[in-house]
Amino acid sequence: MPERVNQTDVSTAWPITEQWRLLGRWHYDIHNKRSNEVSMGMEQQGCCTAVRIFISHFLRPYDNTLPNANAKRQYMNAIFFQFIFKGFAGVGQNKIDQTLKTEIPDYNWHRDNF
Repeated sequence: MPERVNQTDVSTAWPITEQWRLLGRWHYDIHNKRSNEVSMGMEQQGCCTAVRIFISHFLRPYDNTLPNANAKRQYMNAIFFQFIFKGFAGVGQNKIDQTLKTEIPDYNWHRDNF
């Protein structure tokens, strides 16, 4: 029989003004009474540039190589910062954009308009 999962997940990309948005996500495990992930950030877009900062506090994934499988899982922290020049072709992978799309369902980056 599959293990029962009791979790909640709330996320938002909340506009403050035409140029600023608050970003956030809270993933909570009801069964284990703990937050699996808490993330928050801000995004600002102007006519020629954009800036994002996103902070995440999350449980480290299970590590099957540890000798004690019942060891308490540890939390990890991550900070993402991005400065964007609009109108220039992108180079490389955009990890923060992909992270936000994964973290916040229906998150959409508005290139030229907010």
